[in-house]
Amino acid sequence: MKTKTATKRTTRVSTHELKKREFVGIASHQLRTPLTTINWYVEMLRSGDAGKLSDAQKSYLKEVEMGVQYMVRLINELLEATENDTGCVTVCVPQRKSRPAKMHRPGKKR
Repeated sequence: MKTKTATKRTTRVSTHELKKREFVGIASHQLRTPLTTINWYVEMLRSGDAGKLSDAQKSYLKEVEMGVQYMVRLINELLEATENDTGCVTVCVPQRKSRPAKMHRPGKKR
């Protein structure tokens, strides 16, 4: 009788751990996607794709970039904590990288 109860409990814990890992994997992907987009646009602005930036604008972009890096570190720490807690390693397969459409200045013909 105890063996049956222990087996049910183990199955319940295993199912819970699987759901937890799946949630963390999906959440990390969903959080990283907009951060990647923000990072691409920061790079485009810095490279001059939208025109010359003032010193103030460059400073604002630096703040955005630091915020993105901070969020990526938090996501990585969340993944590491989950891996350490479960003893499993989460494998993230990056999607194909592509840059967003090139930005054009208002009034300029494409």
